[in-house]
Amino acid sequence: AVVVYEDWPKAGGLLHYGIPSFKLDKGLVQKKIAFLESIGVKFICNTRVGRDIQVDDLTKQYDAVFLGIGAPVGNKVKLPGEDLPGIYQATEFLVRGNLPPEDLPAWAQGLPEIGKHVAVIGGGDTSIDCVRTARRLQVQHGFEEGVVIDYYRGTEFEIRAREDDLLHAKEEEVHYEFLASPIRFIPDEQ
Repeated sequence: AVVVYEDWPKAGGLLHYGIPSFKLDKGLVQKKIAFLESIGVKFICNTRVGRDIQVDDLTKQYDAVFLGIGAPVGNKVKLPGEDLPGIYQATEFLVRGNLPPEDLPAWAQGLPEIGKHVAVIGGGDTSIDCVRTARRLQVQHGFEEGVVIDYYRGTEFEIRAREDDLLHAKEEEVHYEFLASPIRFIPDEQ
């Protein structure tokens, strides 16, 4: 018997929570989960190992324990002001911007607050997912002429994102500022 403890409300991990639906159909992920359940895998959601159940308890209950915790916490940019309202880590932005509230824990429910101008810092696949999500949220909120800029320290030839994702982002009117890196976030009256 195999039991999977999942911190999030639904099984599927990064495939369900980290990759936007415009890149991966969540129905495919849920079909795989249903298949695993049909062959006897049990999923216990909303349960975090180390908080809700301890590893010592698991080792007493099961013959083997595998900890596959993933990488749910992104790297902070370590810039002054990064804890201001309206500044999101990639994982929070992606889950809040791409999934219905019932798939999310209470802390992540509700769309991220965006405006007509959105800046994303990065140059990898996650960055591209964020800029494309931001663009969709802008259109959804009526910012048809929104501006999303992806700041990247390197050149266009050094960007780490998949080439087809980069092309799709450009088609969606995402602008890139290469060889640039913000140095701080400055709050306004809001």
